[in-house]
Amino acid sequence: MTTFSDRSWHMGYGGWSLYFAPGIVEGVVGLALRFPENLDPFQRYNEVLQFMKDCDAHEPTQPVFAQRGKLE
Repeated sequence: MTTFSDRSWHMGYGGWSLYFAPGIVEGVVGLALRFPENLDPFQRYNEVLQFMKDCDAHEPTQPVFAQRGKLE
């Protein structure tokens, strides 16, 4: 269930992703710095998701560990 790429690591069953490409990280930090203090947390989350979508952060990944019985 764990997959990775050059720019990210995803834990499928836990529902989280870690992005470590400098452009993505810097872009999200820059976006967050511009959020007004009273912006709803759900809206913050949606803004970050939209940013990730706009910059094509999601890319093809490959499994970290081979599935049982499918070792090559």
